Amino acid sequence: MSNTTTTSAHWAEHPFALVVPPEKPTETLSQTDEACYKLAVNMALWHNIFFRGLNSLYNYAPHVANGSVRDKHDLTTFGLVWYNMLEEHHDGEEEILFPALETASGNAGLMAANVEQHKVFHSGFANLKTYLDSVIADPAASVFDGTRLQALIDAFAPALLQHLHDEIPTLIDYGHQFPAVDVQKINTEFARAMRSRSPGLVRGFAENLPFMFDGGKWRDHWPRPLKVLASVAKWTFYWPNRGAWRFAPCSFDMELQPEMTIIASQAHSL
Repeated sequence: MSNTTTTSAHWAEHPFALVVPPEKPTETLSQTDEACYKLAVNMALWHNIFFRGLNSLYNYAPHVANGSVRDKHDLTTFGLVWYNMLEEHHDGEEEILFPALETASGNAGLMAANVEQHKVFHSGFANLKTYLDSVIADPAASVFDGTRLQALIDAFAPALLQHLHDEIPTLIDYGHQFPAVDVQKINTEFARAMRSRSPGLVRGFAENLPFMFDGGKWRDHWPRPLKVLASVAKWTFYWPNRGAWRFAPCSFDMELQPEMTIIASQAHSL
């Protein structure tokens, strides 16, 4: 198991530690610094969506191993949604956000270190997808192994953890380095592009974002179009996928589930 465990955290917030969203400086910010702060908060909250989903998959794996075929297929479906969500996010960064930030700064290769971090965990990340696909393809789910699933996650999680934490200060620093760049325009165009091309992101958003994180501090942070899309996704995806959704860290009402779902066929309590 990862050494990032925080035992006092909610069950979906360990073993892989969430990102602490940056605090807004008390001094008046320039327009660029303000936009970079908002972009960094956006990224921190998205990254925490990824961490909650990954923690849920990791923590349920050994318990579902004792469950039914349906339990195994449902958790695997949840894992594939998580995989597609993170893949779409990183593809969007590499194809849209990072090139835009580099072009606006006039500094080609500025985001190369972030792209390289993607490559570090890509192989292990792909191995997870291959395994999840094999479980779905097996009508009896006989290849499902909770210990193996956790081991596959442990193989790439440290590099993913490092990347998702490192990206936040990089975005904050961008505003200090390039004060003339219209980061708000870049962020708006990036968000619009991702909403139009990434239904998996919206579905994952609805499954893994509790509005009460940090006591509700970020409840009003998300722009209205994304909250509307999340609401539509919730009603669209929940009923046909409610078997998989029961493993999500958030309820239908987007609040943190206080306890893990009990797997009826398992021999011990969660």
